[in-house]
Amino acid sequence: MPMSATPDSVCVVAPSQLWSARNLSPRVQRLRDEYWSFYERPFTNEVRAYTTGTPWDVVYSIWNWTNVPEVELFQPGYRSYLLAAATPVTLPAGFWREPLVVRKALFFREVLRRYLPVQILEGELVVGGQFNTALSRCLNKAEAEARDRAEQAFLKEWRVLNSHGVGNCGAVPGHLVPDYPKALRLGWKGIADEARAVLADPTATREQRDLARAIVICAEAVRDLSERYAAEAERLAAAEDDSQRRAELIEIARIVRKVPWLPAETFPEALQALWTTHMLVMAAESYPGPGVSPGRVDQYLYPYYR
Repeated sequence: MPMSATPDSVCVVAPSQLWSARNLSPRVQRLRDEYWSFYERPFTNEVRAYTTGTPWDVVYSIWNWTNVPEVELFQPGYRSYLLAAATPVTLPAGFWREPLVVRKALFFREVLRRYLPVQILEGELVVGGQFNTALSRCLNKAEAEARDRAEQAFLKEWRVLNSHGVGNCGAVPGHLVPDYPKALRLGWKGIADEARAVLADPTATREQRDLARAIVICAEAVRDLSERYAAEAERLAAAEDDSQRRAELIEIARIVRKVPWLPAETFPEALQALWTTHMLVMAAESYPGPGVSPGRVDQYLYPYYR
């Protein structure tokens, strides 16, 4: 806990006291209290690892996290423990015959369709969580062996740099601003349609076609996850006694069935489309947020707000 010292004593300050707030609505107060009750609440967005089930699988990428040299001692353990705790994912037929970019897309789709938990908290109006993932790299045995050799060579050089005090020498994921306005404007259906146009283009290269297939698969996975949230909202609405909350849940179901698959038209739809897309960018990268920015939300959300 944060501590503030005085000449006579040490005062322990609870996290909830750091950012005091008054005159909050009951809804916001409840959600805020739940946020601060990190050690008591059942939902903590803890990392969820998913594996292909192969003995050579990797769900933790050491070189994505070597910007923090003091964790060097723990890196091999992170890799082993996460894999040991990973949930095996049932793979679609023909999975290992696909190119790597398509394998990753198929794996991501299966996780969103069948494995990633779906939860709507009491009082939420914008839904979505459980995006902290450690996804399989979907490597076949030969690819995994080549990766291991490259990783060992990298770690050797990393230790040399650390010994000279260089410190930050990792390729950390994130640290970018995705084109969220495009996702709001076109919806993921529109993005999938752009990829299908590449598939229909006779001049497209094999690599371009593979990437386009992967984009279509991932776009449809976004729609499938949204449908799971819609079903959960309807389930909660059917059991809800409070008429106002029941109406909110029915509206949530309507919104998530529309966005982000289709373009957003209203401010609530734009907020939900933005959050779902942002959440899944973090889930796809197995990187829960610090370096992925929503960008200038004031600019691209304003047309939906006014």
